[in-house]
Amino acid sequence: MADIKTIDLEEVVKPALPWLSFLRAEWWDDSSRFVLIRYSLKGKEQELGLRLDLDKRVFLDHLDDPELDMFVQYQVENIWRVVALKRLPPRFVPASPRPRSRSRPRRCRRCRG
Repeated sequence: MADIKTIDLEEVVKPALPWLSFLRAEWWDDSSRFVLIRYSLKGKEQELGLRLDLDKRVFLDHLDDPELDMFVQYQVENIWRVVALKRLPPRFVPASPRPRSRSRPRRCRRCRG
């Protein structure tokens, strides 16, 4: 069985709330697009982590408290960047999204309209 690989997030993703901190990212298979983000509330590590989809850059799980969940969802980009830079080889880390260079809107191939 493969070992669990981890990236420490405590030093990289600074807690903005005193009772919430992101601890580490975990994964087993380097080809997986999902990582598990471990976090603590009020100093206690939560039993279940948050699944992060690296391709879509979203958490698949939500917290019970809507305001806290919204805050956590806003942290996705920072956490994704840390995980992507440390987990993937440098040539695979995507740059910032580039603006579209098309001057006209894209047309449907089937419609040709």
